[in-house]
Amino acid sequence: MVSEYLQAVRRNWLTCIGVALVTMLAALGFSLSQKPTYQSTAVLYVSMDRVQSVTDLSAGAAYVLGQMKSYESVVISPQITQPVIADLKLGNTPDELAARIKTTTSTDSTVLEITCTADEAQQAADICNDVTAQFQKRIPGLATFEGKGMGTLKADVLTPASAPAVSANPSRSTVLGLGLVAALGLGIVAALFADRLRGNSSTQRGSITKDTQSSQR
Repeated sequence: MVSEYLQAVRRNWLTCIGVALVTMLAALGFSLSQKPTYQSTAVLYVSMDRVQSVTDLSAGAAYVLGQMKSYESVVISPQITQPVIADLKLGNTPDELAARIKTTTSTDSTVLEITCTADEAQQAADICNDVTAQFQKRIPGLATFEGKGMGTLKADVLTPASAPAVSANPSRSTVLGLGLVAALGLGIVAALFADRLRGNSSTQRGSITKDTQSSQR
């Protein structure tokens, strides 16, 4: 099988090189056109504050765990994004900023991760920390438990956002490496395809020649 591939490439080396070169140029063009983006993440722990008993603590923890998915929606709501835009003087609409914010939770934890994307490293961190601060302001008012002893909601910052050292985009060497692999693969496929076309063409010519000879007899 390998020898067949090598023979096909040898017979159609111009086609193979041409396809591989076009693929590599496409990979290079894609790499050069990518604008660097940066991501910064803050980690919060959501819980109940001022709980009066162990029973209330357990009930409060269960409540918070059941609400974690809804808190993800709160983080990207205009109640959060609009003040952030005003604070940092961003040229975005609330919906545009929300699209740059990603939240992550798990089914068995009340830890909330907030990841923000921006064109500059420090801006990504600033947005993420401001989003975190706005969420901390809003969360106590999301639910009230008067007379139930469950306290109020709060969000403690476990890890504040910091400016990332590298961009979130794939490195140019990674893109070119993948482009090289794709170039080799597509070049071989093109050579095999050209070989098959040549074989089919030869078969058709042979069939036509036989038919012509038969008719002349």
